[in-house]
Amino acid sequence: MTIRAMTLGLFYGLFTLISATTASGQAFYPTHPPQGYAPAAPLMQQPYSMEGGYMNAHGEAITQACFQGGCASSSCSSYGCPSDCGGCDGPGGLLGKLGYGGGCGGPGCCGGYGEQCGPHYFDFAAEYLWYRRDDAVISDSMIISTFGFANDPDVINGTIPPNQIALTGADLSAEDDNHGFRLTGRLDVGALSVLEFGYSGVFSEDNTISVTNRGPVLTDQLFSVFSLYGSATNGDFGVGGSAGAPSGANFAETDDAQLHRISYESDLQTVEATYRRYWVGFNPRVSGTILVGFRYTELEEGMSFFSQSNDGTISIGSETANQLAGAQTGGDVWVCLCPGIRVGGEAKVGIYNNDYVMDNTTVINGTTTTIRSEEDQAAFLGEAKVSAVANVTPSISFRIGYEVLYMSDLAQMGDSLFSSMPYGDINDISANPPGGNIGPSMPATTKGEALFHGAHAGFDWTW
Repeated sequence: MTIRAMTLGLFYGLFTLISATTASGQAFYPTHPPQGYAPAAPLMQQPYSMEGGYMNAHGEAITQACFQGGCASSSCSSYGCPSDCGGCDGPGGLLGKLGYGGGCGGPGCCGGYGEQCGPHYFDFAAEYLWYRRDDAVISDSMIISTFGFANDPDVINGTIPPNQIALTGADLSAEDDNHGFRLTGRLDVGALSVLEFGYSGVFSEDNTISVTNRGPVLTDQLFSVFSLYGSATNGDFGVGGSAGAPSGANFAETDDAQLHRISYESDLQTVEATYRRYWVGFNPRVSGTILVGFRYTELEEGMSFFSQSNDGTISIGSETANQLAGAQTGGDVWVCLCPGIRVGGEAKVGIYNNDYVMDNTTVINGTTTTIRSEEDQAAFLGEAKVSAVANVTPSISFRIGYEVLYMSDLAQMGDSLFSSMPYGDINDISANPPGGNIGPSMPATTKGEALFHGAHAGFDWTW
């Protein structure tokens, strides 16, 4: 017998079994009935047979109430619902309309099917992510480029007229939109227990800012922070610039330039493997899960400065990868407002090993120099989100919400990139930096932070 014939025979036998059981009145239901499912109206005229298999979130058989004029009949019993509940028009008020407290609701409101409000469940979820970064990668006050400041005394005194500033950290904002997606799948491994696997990726848009010279004369050309805007070409500064302006020539690639460009990009990706255990509150409308699992999150950042002059080009950049791996724990809680509509929140936290790698690269007229820093350190990651889920069909639900992601103890370059000295410490200015602009030759921080927040929207699918 061919595989095709065996497959067709299997599906035919399954169809025959479902048809026979349905025709005999013993309806077939999956392990996880669709969220918000309610019996057809004729079934509500009498208590449903316990042989049908309807159960509440506690595993107890359901006896539906008979509705007569918006209130449950006294001749019918209903789990958690007294016979004088009042329905939509009774003393239950708004809570009664939603099926809470003293009111069970009636047809036309939420239907009073409180017993169908069990734990939130899905087999697969797909979501669109929109993130923004709350903390700036470069401080807004960082002056990166100026117009016409070769050997100018104002630079020595630490003052630069605003009309001479060409590029600052405020021009390169890390708060631009970041777009991505998240995929989540679940697999039953036992009663009220699932294994969950997830992937999410958020990617920054191209963030590049360029500026060109304003004219042919020297005072309209570009000068960069990497040479203290053309003033630190040779000679010693002394304290507060008391030695006067150096008299040497400008650096060939960064000064007297026609083009300066700064760029930033980032990728945030996460892989998770989680075990979840469901719990149900005293009221079956409130439920959730507790979780424990493994998480790997990688934040890659790249920042660079490029300069072009008549004498050549230079590119100075840093690429950093923070790779956080370790265990996480947390949980979620969901409240069923009425069948098919839920709101909930989730939180996850963990202490991770951050295996970071930082490459600092300088390319001068085609000659490349790279210095790598690599080390392990402890890092923290916390994530929180709130969501609302509404059933669209018995198997598909729409989800929307907001979330926050925070990480600490990261390796980052930031402002320190613009304190590096690609030509070396020619003037011994690292020991006595004017205006605090020049630092160690390979500066960086391993105590950086990143805060992302934004919206998510997508769908859940139940098999």
